[in-house]
Amino acid sequence: MISENVTIASPNSAIAIEDNVFWMGNNEFYAYGGAVQKLPCTVRDYVFSDFNQNQSEKVFAASNTSFSEVWWFYPSASSTENNKYVVYNYQEGIWYIGTLDRTAWLDRGISSLPVGTGTDNYLFNHEVGSKADGVAMTSFIESGDLGVTDGN
Repeated sequence: MISENVTIASPNSAIAIEDNVFWMGNNEFYAYGGAVQKLPCTVRDYVFSDFNQNQSEKVFAASNTSFSEVWWFYPSASSTENNKYVVYNYQEGIWYIGTLDRTAWLDRGISSLPVGTGTDNYLFNHEVGSKADGVAMTSFIESGDLGVTDGN
């Protein structure tokens, strides 16, 4: 036994990257790199307050190694399919969230770009900077209060 009182959201919510395993639990995020540890998560309350526990078997983890990221796609409280994501950048220790319908993911390797499957059964190349029609994607960023001493 390597740990007690640890949960996992689904069989596919864990992923191995380099010498670590990351996974999404029922109310926490975890990593194993010789010992199990809870990941400090700044978006934890946001994710788990809008999570459909009845559809947790659909949660899956994905990697985007080009940017040192672990992604988890999950169904929001109002959805029966994965429609949201949470990302952990394991090099910088930062989190971000968003809305995106994905049911499967393959990191670069076979293809030069990550490929995701949408709920509409289409394959999507990621990290190209534009939609399939060549039009730039709209973006949005929001930040909260930040003290000068909080940064580097």
